[in-house]
Amino acid sequence: MKTTLTLFIIALLNTGILAQPDTLQKEQNPIVEVYDVVAVNKTSTDGRGRTYQYVSELKGKILNYDESTGVLSFKGRDGKIYSFKNTDYKYFEYDKEFTTKTKKVEIRPRKDSGYEFGVGLSFGYFNI
Repeated sequence: MKTTLTLFIIALLNTGILAQPDTLQKEQNPIVEVYDVVAVNKTSTDGRGRTYQYVSELKGKILNYDESTGVLSFKGRDGKIYSFKNTDYKYFEYDKEFTTKTKKVEIRPRKDSGYEFGVGLSFGYFNI
C-alpha cells in the first residue's frame, strides 16, 4: 500500500515538473554601436518659471572641428546637422561605444483544445 502511494505521489510530482515552463535564462546578444558624442549645454524652465541648466548627450557623427575657434559641426542620428560654438557644448568624444541588449521574447499560442479536469466546489453549489 505504501509503495503504491509513493509511486502515485512521484507520478504526480513528475507531471507537475514537466508542465512547468522553461526557467533557464535566455541568451542575450549584446549589440555594440559606435557613435561620436557631443555633450550639449541646455537650459529649461520648470513649472514655477525658474530656469536651470543641464547637459544632454547627442549621438551621431562629428563632421568638422575647428580647433582655433572651437566651432563643431555635428550630424545627429536623426539626420539634422548642428553647428556648436565652444560655449554651446561641454565636451565631445570620438567613437564612443554603446552596448544594447536584445532579448528574444517567445509568445506561445493559447491552448484552447483538450480536456480540463477540476476537483473541488464552486460557488454555484452555494446559490440556492
